[in-house]
Amino acid sequence: MSQDLPLIDSRAAWPAALRWGFETALQRGARAVYLSLIFPASDVVVAGQIDLLRRLAGPGLAILAGGAASASYDAALLQAGAFRTDTPEVFERALVEILN
Repeated sequence: MSQDLPLIDSRAAWPAALRWGFETALQRGARAVYLSLIFPASDVVVAGQIDLLRRLAGPGLAILAGGAASASYDAALLQAGAFRTDTPEVFERALVEILN
């Protein structure tokens, strides 16, 4: 999505983008997806999108998340069964766990 779009327009486009992205990921045999949660922090709309992401992804697709705002979404990420990967070492451990 373009950075030139107002935030509300970008957030409104999320459900369609998520569906397209996950359909593509699943068709290509992806075992994990990564979310970069930078801005906004602690937004109820984004937290709801994390829940939607889990429902669209299903239990077989791992969700990894990091970024400056990721800690503010701990509850949503935990509920979604996502791995929070704030350092390269944690990211690597999560990938090893997913691939084994």
